[in-house]
Amino acid sequence: MRDSSKTKTQLIRELNDLRDRLKDQKEKTARLEKIEKVLFEIEEQYLKLFNSSLDAVMTLAPPTWHFTSGNARILDIFKVESEEEFTSLGPWEISPERQPDGQLSMEKARKMIALAMEKGSHFFEWTHKRKSGELFPASVLLTRINLENKTFLQATVRDLSELKEEREKLIIFKNAVEFSHDAIGMSTPEGKHWYQNLAFDQLFGKIDENPQDSVYVDRKVGNEVFKTIMNGNPWVGEVKLYGKNKEILDILLQAYPIEDISGNIITLVGVHSNITEQKKAENALRESQARFKSVTKNMMFVMVYQVMVDPEGNRKFTYVSDNIEQTNEVSAEAVLNDPMVLYKQIPPDYIDDLMKAEQAAIEKMTPFHYTIPFRLPSGKNRWFQLASIPHPLQDGSIVWDGVQIDITEQKEIQKALQAQKDFTANILEGTNAGIWQWDIREGKTTINERWANIIGYTLEELSPVDSSTLDRFIHPEDAIQTKTMLENHIRGDSEYYNVVFRLAHKNGGYVWVNSRGKIIERDQNGNPVRMSGTHIDITDRMVAEEELKKTRNYIQNIIDSMPSMLIGVTDQGIINQWNREAEKRFGIISKDACGRSVTDILPHFSNELQRIKESIQKQEILINPKERYLKKKY
Repeated sequence: MRDSSKTKTQLIRELNDLRDRLKDQKEKTARLEKIEKVLFEIEEQYLKLFNSSLDAVMTLAPPTWHFTSGNARILDIFKVESEEEFTSLGPWEISPERQPDGQLSMEKARKMIALAMEKGSHFFEWTHKRKSGELFPASVLLTRINLENKTFLQATVRDLSELKEEREKLIIFKNAVEFSHDAIGMSTPEGKHWYQNLAFDQLFGKIDENPQDSVYVDRKVGNEVFKTIMNGNPWVGEVKLYGKNKEILDILLQAYPIEDISGNIITLVGVHSNITEQKKAENALRESQARFKSVTKNMMFVMVYQVMVDPEGNRKFTYVSDNIEQTNEVSAEAVLNDPMVLYKQIPPDYIDDLMKAEQAAIEKMTPFHYTIPFRLPSGKNRWFQLASIPHPLQDGSIVWDGVQIDITEQKEIQKALQAQKDFTANILEGTNAGIWQWDIREGKTTINERWANIIGYTLEELSPVDSSTLDRFIHPEDAIQTKTMLENHIRGDSEYYNVVFRLAHKNGGYVWVNSRGKIIERDQNGNPVRMSGTHIDITDRMVAEEELKKTRNYIQNIIDSMPSMLIGVTDQGIINQWNREAEKRFGIISKDACGRSVTDILPHFSNELQRIKESIQKQEILINPKERYLKKKY
């Protein structure tokens, strides 16, 4: 009755209110439908990402925290048969019993879950286990998700096996560079020094960022080197650099730029090989050779000759010394009658080159020097140094006055030195070193192919390799010292491990090896975990040093066995050579004579001392102080 009593105005107002509410309801319904559509699209997009991810993506929910779902990638990574099999497991059931830090996987997994639930997300590294039992490193991201009044976690697992392998390779490479026997330095593309390895520290010490100004003895050379490599070109050569204590060192330098895949220079590298001692040895060898030649002018291994070549090119020896029988195993008479008796000892491959060298000397009338092998009638091969001077005659003939010096021993020494140079060159390449890595805690040892090649084996032949591999090949006399040096380093008594020892070669002999390395990882208690280093074959160097020692002893024995006195003096008149005949004649041993003035022992030379000095300075031969000088050009 009351409704019927409402006025028309009231009814109209209520009708309008009802119409407005219906309109609002329609708008809300439209918005809800739009939101539902967006949510559906988001859900579809999420499922696409979920299923197409290259990482294993899964969900796990309380209270058991077993997996509740997983994308297709879980099948590849964990090697399970189906998603149903996977969702029956918990995180600890696809993990080893313990993680690398010693914690139980079940306990640690629950801690990681708690952290993710508390913070909203948690990222960490984990060791997982495939169904086959194979362990692999992984990164894990746990993300808390609230959906429809439910809270659960999404886990994203990435297999880091390949990344770990690359990290291991990078560590091995880094240590190969760090423990290289050569000093390796690196600079920015602008030439600012930023890295130096252990050998660099020991050789040059800490240097500033501009090595061309502080290390190079000649700054122009330093600027040339850096200008060359900064323009993208390599530079190789010998330079003089200041050492750690400002001493001047002879260095064989290989400098080059490293570019990225776009061709942009990203760093500059310099590999420095200290050849100071080698240069000293070469200088000493040259001095020994000079003394050898001066002392042996009348010895059995030097043959003096004169040969005439007429305008038609016919040759005839007009003189050969009698000791040709000892040097070339033929008689002087036979050579004088037929020059081919001697020339046929020269290998055919050398004839044309020999003739060209002679012709070049004739054209300029300059001294002729030529090194050539001879094959003697006995079948022996001997190396000779031919040194002669051409003299033209009026009829167009050429006369050669010369000497043939047996330098076979010298060539052998040069061969040994060349072997040592080749050894140094191989080090500069950075890949010729034997590389080893020792997992001390696990007792595992890893070596590369070169390590095995040094002792004549392949890596496959030595496998399996363990910590006892070195013990099987080391020389018994070197084992104790090597073990002591290693133990000293492991205890921390030495900064790095550096020892020389012999290893048994497959061919039955021994090779000399220089082993260098360092502890590269320790645990939280300071105990050594891993050690890495290199092996360098130094057999050639050891042999060369022994050959040089033999040569010096050989020369000294020749000097001491001479039937006449040999007294050597410097241009200051100081005695530097006093052979055994001189000891017998004057009753003064070499040790007491060398270093004294020649006039102290031979006072009658006082008036001739100035002439002796001049003769030495001018490289003239003074046969008798009372006679004229006989000059000879070298």
